[in-house]
Amino acid sequence: MMTTINETPEPEQNQDLQDTNLQNGPADIGEQDPEQLVGDELTPEEIAALEQGDTGPEGAIAEFAPDEPGADEGPKGEIGRERRRWYLAPCLGRLLFEVNRRWPRRDKTGDRTLLPSSRGDHYPNSRGSVNACDIDKDGVRVIVIIRAAIRHPSCNYVIFNGIIWLRSRNFRPYRLKGFFPAYTTRIHISIIARRTAEQSRTRWGIWPRSRRP
Repeated sequence: MMTTINETPEPEQNQDLQDTNLQNGPADIGEQDPEQLVGDELTPEEIAALEQGDTGPEGAIAEFAPDEPGADEGPKGEIGRERRRWYLAPCLGRLLFEVNRRWPRRDKTGDRTLLPSSRGDHYPNSRGSVNACDIDKDGVRVIVIIRAAIRHPSCNYVIFNGIIWLRSRNFRPYRLKGFFPAYTTRIHISIIARRTAEQSRTRWGIWPRSRRP
């Protein structure tokens, strides 16, 4: 027997980073001016590594066959004429599920998963896993999603409104300028390009609503 869960959508308004008071780490969120906590811009080398999805041999982009292990899990698709098999990392599938349950009437116009023209995490890696998703900012609370993402063990980095939170920098906020998208209308979340991170079913704490302050 299926159990129907009825949840009244929250009367929440969207917030940008000027209102979030997001501090420098996943467990350190206070009331200071976030502008004072934003670090310098990333180096060109760091930006290039993000653009290429450069996380080591296990996460490297490569040719893969339709029957490669791992390509039969989760939502699938084909890319162009090469019939490349791909699937959204189950970890991100869980994220989108929680976001949709918490804000069922949110705007999904800006949502993105697979981007065939990309060479970053929106493009399948050697296992066929797409390790990035974008979530439209309208109809959600941006700060709730960012806080949940930087606390999750699979998250590698988050970008919103020209600010990046990067695991290798302890999720401190840094300005992101140059050719990398600023993501002013949607939240970009990339996960670590390792099988354990991709396949993680750990909850993001967005839905059911976390009791954490």
